[in-house]
Order: sequence, then structure tokens, then C-alpha cells
Amino acid sequence: MRRSDRARDAIQEFQHGLHGQLRISAGTSVSTASSTIAARITGAPCPARSVLPILVLAGFLGCVGHLRHCRDIHAQDHPFHYDVHWCNAGGVGAHQPLSGNFPLAILGHSVMRLLIINPNTSKGVTARIKAAADGAARPGDRFTTLCPTFGPELIVTDADADHASHAVLETVKAYKGDCDGIVLASFGNTGDEAVRLLRPDIPVIGIAAAAFSIASAVGGNFGIVTFGPSLVPALQAKAEEAGLGPKLLGTLAVDTDDFGDPGTVQDRYVNEMGRLCENMHERGASCVVMGGGPLAGMAAKLAPTSPVPLIDGTHGAINILRTLVGHRHVENAV
Repeated sequence: MRRSDRARDAIQEFQHGLHGQLRISAGTSVSTASSTIAARITGAPCPARSVLPILVLAGFLGCVGHLRHCRDIHAQDHPFHYDVHWCNAGGVGAHQPLSGNFPLAILGHSVMRLLIINPNTSKGVTARIKAAADGAARPGDRFTTLCPTFGPELIVTDADADHASHAVLETVKAYKGDCDGIVLASFGNTGDEAVRLLRPDIPVIGIAAAAFSIASAVGGNFGIVTFGPSLVPALQAKAEEAGLGPKLLGTLAVDTDDFGDPGTVQDRYVNEMGRLCENMHERGASCVVMGGGPLAGMAAKLAPTSPVPLIDGTHGAINILRTLVGHRHVENAV
């Protein structure tokens, strides 16, 4: 069985066998709950210290194009109680909280308020990111997607990245809404360190960090596809930075650096991107990372005909935050 098939089976087991069904009693630690989830997926006892790769894999429902979250797991009109979506299980009515129990799927239905920032100034790319983020939202989530008022339209050079980092920081400073976490939607994780210093109270996730975490959890070799050769060095550098250089089969790009409106690259190069993903599959990739903020949401479009799982960093970052916010809500509740 291919590694990508084992990854699919593990996630589907989590989706259909665990999500919204098993529960833990009040007072059970998150590490114990996590070990229980992992044991059900692996079929063997799992100490908490070895669980993280499994949680990374299982928590990212919807991140891998072939493994999109089934929205019928819970009825979408179920209520939310103290920011935790209570299970409708064992004959308990949808409007009756399960007293003394919390969902074991602590990765699951926590209501989130996220600030999602496109570090470049392209309105078209921001719209793509917003659409992708909204596609990963669950009932009750409130996502605010913004771009800076100044900076580069597309981040290609180191100078672009420096300028955009400053713009991202100013955007976070100016935002006055409530926020459980921040997504930085560029493959440079642009401004992440400065934003974490500014907002140490909430998690901050870049889409490159998210995408490479998923690729690591899937295991095996992987590839990156993107929409221009000039983007390849920075994408490969980010993979190296994530410690995945030895696993990277390569980065394939559409043969053009005439980006035009970066918000339209998905429409203009959809066929070429599909062929690049097929090429990566033929090279032996277990999964493919869609490289670049302007490709947000493209994995879902290509997934139905792709022979290999496709990783969307925007979806991945949102689901990492859902895991972290869910853990925080459960720990606060108990």
C-alpha cells in the first residue's frame, strides 16, 4: 500500500469513526485525549510524546485535496455552547449539551475568530485567499481576511519580503477585532516573527509552515508546484528551513514569469498546474504542496482529477489553528 493511501485511510478513519462520537470526561488531560485519538487511528498504544505527527495528519481535514472534510458529519444547524460544538450522539438531542463530557475530537468544532492576512497588496489574491479560507470555515466561525494598504503586489525578492513584513505588522496593529489566531497567507511566512512578538497571546501560523507540516506528517517524498520559475528558489529555501530538504523531489513551475494580475494565475494556468502535479506523482511524490499564496483554493479544484494528494497551505493553517483553539477551549472548560 502506498504511503499516500495509508494517510488517506488514517484520516478517513478519524473522520468517520472518531469525529463527534468519542468523548472524554471532564478533567482528562489533552495529552491523554490525544493519545486516545492516536491509538484509535494507529491501532496501538501511543504515548503523548509520539502523537504530534498523527494529530498534525488527523487535524488537517480539508487540507489535502483528496481528503476533504465531509460536512455531513455534524448537522450544520447544531448550536454552539461556550464556544465548543457539543456532540449529538447517543440519542441526545441537538439542543441538549452532554453534561460533564467534551468532544474527544478536540480538533473539531470550536468556533474561531481568525485574522487572515495576505501580505501582498493584490486585491485579486486577497479574494482568492478569502474564498479558500471561507471554504474551510465551520458554522459560527468568523474569519476576517485583509491585505496591507501598502507594500508589493507580489512577493518575489528579499526586498519585497522586507517591505511586506513591515506592512503585515502595521496591519495587525491596526486590527481592533477579537481574534483567536492569525494566518499569514504567503509562502514566506511573511512577518511571522514580528507578529508573534506583537501578539504572544494567540497562535500565529504561516501557510508555508502549515503546508510543510502536513507534508512531513504524510511522510515519504513530496514535491512543490508553483506558477513561475522566479519563485522556485524561495520555495525550496522554505522547505530546507522546515527540515524537509532531503524529502523534496523538486519544485516544478509554469514556464513564465509574466505574472500579470497574480489573482488570475489559477484561471490562466489551471491545466499547466494539473500537469505539473501529475509529473510529481510520476516522480514518486506522496503529496504535492501548492506553492504560493495566489494558489489558495486551487488544490480543491485540481483534486478530483489529481493522482496524488494536494496540500493547500491556507486550509492547513486554519486547521492547525482549529486544533490549537480547540485545545485551549477544552482546557479552559475543564
